[in-house]
Amino acid sequence: MRIQVQNLMAGPNGVFYPGNIIDVDEKEAKQLIDGGYATKAPDKPASPQPAEEEADQADAGQEDTEASAEGAAKTKKGNKR
Repeated sequence: MRIQVQNLMAGPNGVFYPGNIIDVDEKEAKQLIDGGYATKAPDKPASPQPAEEEADQADAGQEDTEASAEGAAKTKKGNKR
């Protein structure tokens, strides 16, 4: 069963953060949901993004990374001792 984690969970199967959606067996899912530690997750993702939007978002993330790298390089140059 797919559940959405509501609290930080850690154990032999890994570390899961609030909002993570994971698959667990029915018994464990029921225990976690009844205890308030998880909620039942939708069986399918809402609606996938069109490929074009994903590409635009990837490009935007790359620009942010490049800007951060440039800022770091400028900081290093300005801090010579």
